Amino acid sequence: MACFLKPFVVPERYRAEPDWRPEGQRFCSDPACEQLIQQEILADWDGCCGVEHPICTRLLGGGMVCHLRINQGPHMLRTLQRMGPVFGASQRDVVEFNIGLWHHKREGQYGGYVQALADHYVANGTSGPTLIWRDNSPQHFDIENGEFPHPDDAPALLYNVGKGGRCVPMQNVTLQPDGTITGGNEHVARGGWRNIMTDPIMGAAGIPIHRTWNNTVMMHGGHTRGECTHWCSPGAYSVWVWSLWRTLLKHGLAQP
Repeated sequence: MACFLKPFVVPERYRAEPDWRPEGQRFCSDPACEQLIQQEILADWDGCCGVEHPICTRLLGGGMVCHLRINQGPHMLRTLQRMGPVFGASQRDVVEFNIGLWHHKREGQYGGYVQALADHYVANGTSGPTLIWRDNSPQHFDIENGEFPHPDDAPALLYNVGKGGRCVPMQNVTLQPDGTITGGNEHVARGGWRNIMTDPIMGAAGIPIHRTWNNTVMMHGGHTRGECTHWCSPGAYSVWVWSLWRTLLKHGLAQP
């Protein structure tokens, strides 16, 4: 995102600030603010897997583009509930959020977590920041429909047969010029099991949806080395920045 917004990023002199780093700056450096974020947002969730103080790209005019990693449903709900009190988010701010890849069918919890997020939107959607649900993006593991299996099953299904991190195209899938998917694979055409589950929930809630599945379903060669979930840059992320902008325009959310 910072690359696409480079003309609007604050001048080079800000690189002398103590908290400057190439990927962005911490949301705040004031001790009281940091303590508030730790207590209200990160506590109990910051011991694993990239959950840390939000990192932001500061823009001319005082705006920011921030990234806050949230892996699981209950943590996401708590974060959305506290966007205003902790981060000062208002109706002019946009929060795009997603949960998905850290949840699996076997536990039977994913649908309930998504419903809780949808209920939060219905109850508070117009009183806080503008919320946008981001759908779940495709994976391209060498397994049916590309979706990473339950972690307990992954060693046998992906690695013990020598498949490793090889990323493969979806079977019986064709992306049409209008963005639809044909070819006979109904599971992929509907967005994989997570999107099949979440689309009706978020659709009923009326929340804007940023759709990424279709526009990256054919990009099996665009993943980072050794696995088939994360992506190289430039690549899929470039496409998603554009599709996010189109989503904002579609729903009249692009602020002057």
